[in-house]
Parts: sequence; structure tokens; C-alpha cells
Amino acid sequence: MLNAPVLEAIATEETSDKVEYWALIVCGDDFGYCYNFGADAAYMYHVLREHYCFDDDHIYYLHVDTTAPGVDDLATKAKFRWAITDWLANRSDENDIIFIYFTNHGGGCSDDEQALKGGRYEVGSESDEGTEHYINDTWWGVDECLYLYGAGTPPEEYWDDELADDIDYLDSQNKYGKLIFACLACYSGGLIDDISAENRIIMTAANETHTASRIGEDNFSPWSDAFIDALHGEDAYWDLYERLAVHKGIPVDADFNDDGNVSMKEAWDYAWEHGEARLNGSETDWLDDNGNGHPTYINGSDIDSPFDPNDGTLAASTWLPKAWIIDINRDGIIDIFDLVRVARAYGSKPQDPNWYAIADVNDDYIVDIFDLVAIAAHYGESRSSSSTSSSRSSTNSPVVSVYPDEVTVYRHESFSVNVTVTDVTDLYGWEFKFYWNSTILNCTSAQIHAPDIWGENVFEAGDGIQNDFNATHGRYFKAMSALYPTSSFNGSMALVTLTFEAKAAGSSTLDLEDTKLSDSQACAITHTTADGSVAVLSQTRYMRGDKHTVNNLEAYKLDTSQSVTQNTYSDAASGIKTVYWGIRVWKRNTNGTETEITGGTPVAQVSRSANGEGMQSSIWSCPQTSLQETDAIVVRVYTKFGSSSWKLCSTFITEQLEAAQLDPSQWTVHYYTWRYYASWEKTTYGFFEWGTSAYNSRIANFEYT
Repeated sequence: MLNAPVLEAIATEETSDKVEYWALIVCGDDFGYCYNFGADAAYMYHVLREHYCFDDDHIYYLHVDTTAPGVDDLATKAKFRWAITDWLANRSDENDIIFIYFTNHGGGCSDDEQALKGGRYEVGSESDEGTEHYINDTWWGVDECLYLYGAGTPPEEYWDDELADDIDYLDSQNKYGKLIFACLACYSGGLIDDISAENRIIMTAANETHTASRIGEDNFSPWSDAFIDALHGEDAYWDLYERLAVHKGIPVDADFNDDGNVSMKEAWDYAWEHGEARLNGSETDWLDDNGNGHPTYINGSDIDSPFDPNDGTLAASTWLPKAWIIDINRDGIIDIFDLVRVARAYGSKPQDPNWYAIADVNDDYIVDIFDLVAIAAHYGESRSSSSTSSSRSSTNSPVVSVYPDEVTVYRHESFSVNVTVTDVTDLYGWEFKFYWNSTILNCTSAQIHAPDIWGENVFEAGDGIQNDFNATHGRYFKAMSALYPTSSFNGSMALVTLTFEAKAAGSSTLDLEDTKLSDSQACAITHTTADGSVAVLSQTRYMRGDKHTVNNLEAYKLDTSQSVTQNTYSDAASGIKTVYWGIRVWKRNTNGTETEITGGTPVAQVSRSANGEGMQSSIWSCPQTSLQETDAIVVRVYTKFGSSSWKLCSTFITEQLEAAQLDPSQWTVHYYTWRYYASWEKTTYGFFEWGTSAYNSRIANFEYT
């Protein structure tokens, strides 16, 4: 099983050293009708392990049933003391926070019955208990204890003086910055006399003279139920048959100051306000965090009931660091490595070999589509963390690249590029972000390719196509992971095919960013990347030498490429004349109706008054003109000699443009012209030629939308 690394916790005071958090959970009984204690401990373990930043290396769990999930050892007195004086003492340091939680019976003295209930008399001038209990007309001091059934029946008694000695040992060795002790036991308030000290937060379900209620409506102990719900952020109940804490789906908000954390004081306050046994008067919860030994029970009355008014400051500034539940590997970002970890556990239940508890995001004891969707819903989000994803080197030097890496197209043309991976081994998932200039390109589609070995057993996440990602760029963000038990992929392949429309002239880089390749163990595969680029040329319409029929008009083609068929129009006039050429423009609908866009006179005129031949050009400002999708554009070339009338040279027509408008743009009209004056004939000849790259008559900046 993979262990999620612990996030670096945020200390409540500035320190030059990292604060680590350590937990000791002790369940002293879980037999017969005492199942609530096992329920309490399991619920606490679940919340710390899966909702807070505690991995198994930072939790020591003692239980009477060593087969219970997460348990490290048997809950005996010796193991309890060893866990404090050895396990914690050898791991924690002066900056750390220790959290100890105990659930089971406890012994003490009942003032209602004026009798010992598992406690023992402590008398004499050296007593740390004072004379607090009125029994048989005498004030007595009484020691309390915690019961542990790990060694069998009768239970072992862990006395308050012994507990104090063990915790004091940690203090003497500078083994904590703060210590939190939360206890469910009857008469547990009496422990405050013994273990109260500076930088300790002690919370008990009962005061010194009364019992703690054992079973509540959710099958937990009432105080533990409310206290752990507060930490959890959701109400839960204990399923007696499955022996699982089951989420009810009812939110619990104990973050009363809305700072994003549930402090120990907020959790204790929530338990005070919601604990059913406290509300019905059958138990009184106590809190001490200022080291003065109060609250306590002196001569028959609570001191400033229910607690010392000076308590609560330390508890209010102390909290446990929450895990970002969907950040499976706890590295501060929701990415392919989280998705792969969930995917590898897909379909599993706790008894299955690929079960991974943290991948069960919604805690319903199966890793399924809801867990994958929970990851996908927050995909790409990040929070600060000192942890990083583990990685492995690859001997094959994989490359994630754009292919082809250079593309040249005309405006309105479509083209496709692939994002490819080459020479990869053990690929189980991938992720990348792909950027383009959104003023130049518009992404119209994306086709994701899964290896044949994966088939349809995959899951995708990410935002996909975002043409308006920001003011200047579009983005494609996607990830794919195989699902268990699919095998990993080895080799080279296209991951995604992206199709674009060239919307404006210019250039755009095709940038790969944040590329990630994951192997089957959710480790990063090292690789390199190679970006691409696109050059978009303004559309040029060529006056071709071949014909077609569009909207019932047979004419020469006005198309995006030149033909190989030369054509010539010639005319002549007597005398020495200047020869002129120009164009008129119409839109033509499917019925053959034409509407002129020019004003009835040729525009973009060129002329020759001396002999010569070659390319000439002139401009015309094409106005914005609405079109139907089936409209075509007709361009007619005219010529004249001197002041004579214009004559038609040739007619050209586009295909149906499937456009909404001709865009306002400055057309540049290129003509291949030839003027020749034959002096012996006293005649001027004019020629217009088109149809080949040598006679390359054309219209540049022909723009439409």
C-alpha cells in the first residue's frame, strides 16, 4: 500500500523548525456491549488518517483487537506507557504537537453514591488530589484510573499518577510544543489534577465525580461522537454489522470563526453544544489548558461551572492540519498522479488487494466513479505544499511533442496537429496544457487517443478546449488515466489530435506546458517537450484557368490555389492609347440573383501607357457585406482603352463560402497585364493573362467570416 506523504503543518507560532503532528489512539475495550469504544477509536483513526495530515508513520494505534484496520499493537498498560515514553519520545521534538485520544471505562469516585467506583483513596499531606470527595462524613482525595482490557479480565488499571509521570517524562525531554489529551472515560475530569501543566490541552467527557455516557444514537459514545464530528466536518454513524463509520452526508461546521480550521476549543465547544449526554444532564465535559489544575471538584461544587473562565486560549489557537481530501498524494495539486492513484484502486473494496483507503474520497468503502469525479471536479487546482511527487528516470528519454512542429495555412483554413509521446515505458496516465494565440487560432475539436491495450477502460479529466482562456490565449487542458486492472503502455503514440481554424493572419506558437507522464505506481516519468508553431497567411484567391459552375453560373474558378492552365484575353484600339484594367464584385445567391458590392464602376484599377508586361496591383477597400451560407462571390475583370467604355475580360466565381459576411478588408488585386503599340499598324494592343504561377493574377486579403 502506498502511504501519502504528510503535508508540512502550519505552526501556530513562528519557528525555524518544521512542526510535525503525532497521534496516539488507545481503545481499551471493544467486547460485547462495549462496541462503542471500538467505534470511537475507529472513527478517530479514520478522521486523522484520511481527513487530516497524519500518515501511518505518525499514528500509533492500540486496540484490544489487533485485526482492526490500522491497529499497531494490543492495548495493554505496558504498551500504552511504552507508546508515550518510547514511541513518542523517540520521534517528537520540542516543536511538535502530540494528540492522545483514549476511549474506554475509567475508575474514580461517585459523589452521587458517596462510594469509590474503581478509584482508590489517596490520603495524607503528600496527596495531589486534595480532599474533594465526601464519603461517610469525611472528605477524601481519590485517584482515578483508565481501564485496559488488552491483557484480559480483570482490566489493567493505568493510574493518574502513572499517566502524569509518563507525560511529564516527555516534557522533561522537550518532546512536544503542545500536548492534547482527549479522554472519554468515566471520572476522567479527575485526571486534570494530575496532568494539568503549561502547553497541555486536556479535554474530558466527564467531570471528576460522574460517569461518561457510553452509547449514543449513532452507536458512538455521545461526547466522542460530537467531538469527532466537529473535527470530521460531517455527521457519521457506526454500522454495527460492517463495523464501519458511515458518513451521513450531513455537514458539521464547527469552524465558528471561519478561519478554515477547527481548533481544539471549537471542537470542544461543538461537543458541549451537541453532545446528547451533556444536553440531557447525564455528563459534564471539562476542559483545562492553562496549567492551573482547574476545572476540578472542591468540596462539592464545580469551580466556575462548567469550567475555569481562564481556560480556552491555548485550545482556541491549536488545531490539527487538515488534509486536502482529493489531493491523494498530498503534494498540493490535483493532477495526473492523484488520478492514477484512484484509477489503480478503481473498483476495490477494503478486502481487495488493490484497495487504497485514501483513494476512497467519499468514504463509502468502494473506489468508484464518484471518487474519480471528485478528483476531476477539482482537477488542476493547487494549494501550497512542501511535498513533491516522486519520479523515476527513463532510459528511453521520452519526448512529448507537437507534430507537425511547423504549419503554414491560410485564413479560414482548418488544420490539425497531434500531441505525441515517443519512447515511453510503463505509461499509466498523462496530462498536459496546450496554449495558442486566440486572436489567430480557434480550436474546433479535440480527439483523445487511448492505447489499444487500454481500450475503453480509461478516465479523463481536465477542462478541455477553452478558446477564451484569457484575453490573449486559448488553452486545452486534459488528462487521461487507465483504470485498474489495465496494463501500462510502452512505445510511441499520438495522445490527442487538436483541430484548429485559422481565424486571422499572423503567427502563433503552440506551447506545451505542465506536461506530466505517470507510471503505474503514480510516479512521474521524466521527459522532454518540443513545441510547435503556426503561420497563418491572409487568404488569397487565385484567378484560375479552369471553370466550375456555382449558383447556376459557369465561370473561371476564384480559388485558394493556382491552376496550371494559362488563359489570355486580348483587345485592341487604333491610335496610341492608355490601357486600363479593373474589377467589379458581386455576391450571387442560389437563385442566380446578383447584388453588386462595388459601385457600378471597376475598382482597383491599373493601367499601362507605355509598352510592357508583367504583374501590376492596386487596392480596394471591401466593405463588410452580409452573406447567406450558400452565397458565392463573383469577380469580373474589365478593360478599356483611353476614354472608351469598359469591356468584360473574364468572369471568376468562388465556391459557396458558407460564410456570414465578407469582412471589411483591403483587397490587393494583382493582374498580369501587357500593353503593346504597333506603330506600323497605329494600333494599341492590351492583354490580361491568368491561370498559372507565371501569370499569377489573384486577389490578396480576401477575408470573410
